Amino acid sequence: MDNWQDRHDALKGEVAQLTGKLDKALEL
Repeated sequence: MDNWQDRHDALKGEVAQLTGKLDKALEL
């Protein structure tokens, strides 16, 4: 289950990055 948790955290990080890019795109 630890492996799944690591993958989940990595996914959240990727989603956060994508969200940040989206926010910047919307600001332009």
